[in-house]
Amino acid sequence: FEVAVTGNEIFKMVSEAVKHAENEVLIQTFAWDKNIKGIEWLKDALINVAERKTEERKNKNVTPLKVFVQIDERGLIANYAFTGKKYINWKLDVDSIGLIQIDDLIEVYVSTYYHDSIASNHAKTIIIDGKTLIITGANFQSSNFHHIPAHDAGYLINGPCALSARKDYLYMWELRKNPSETPDIDKNIDMRFDN
Repeated sequence: FEVAVTGNEIFKMVSEAVKHAENEVLIQTFAWDKNIKGIEWLKDALINVAERKTEERKNKNVTPLKVFVQIDERGLIANYAFTGKKYINWKLDVDSIGLIQIDDLIEVYVSTYYHDSIASNHAKTIIIDGKTLIITGANFQSSNFHHIPAHDAGYLINGPCALSARKDYLYMWELRKNPSETPDIDKNIDMRFDN
């Protein structure tokens, strides 16, 4: 169990946990800004995983790390009510969110939970291999890195509670905006990762 306070600590904790990922990382958040330090650290963590898997591949078969990112997306009415601004359609690819894919080692799938009412997905969780849960109030956004950052905390918990959070993520992923362009998530991870 770990506790982190403020954006720097929270997103360093996230990237450090992702460095140890083997099979799956699930991220859901209310907001995403690709130009923050937290995204740089996350990208570096994915590169670290790819380097580790490249080394492991010399002696055994390795499976790619699959990263699923779901971001809340307000439609025309919801966005105008929330921000007073015009709706902008999210571009759903790896480059647009500032991450990377590495052939046969890192696969990243991006989707949004689209809504045109107040029914937003305000959850902020990172679930790694069905074993590690990070739950936080911090979005992937710049307000966590200002000279006076937003006051948020993050909690890293190892154990079966990660599987419960994973069920929540699976439910929300089923409601994703682009199901024809993104794969379903393997529902049986709890059977594979029970060690």
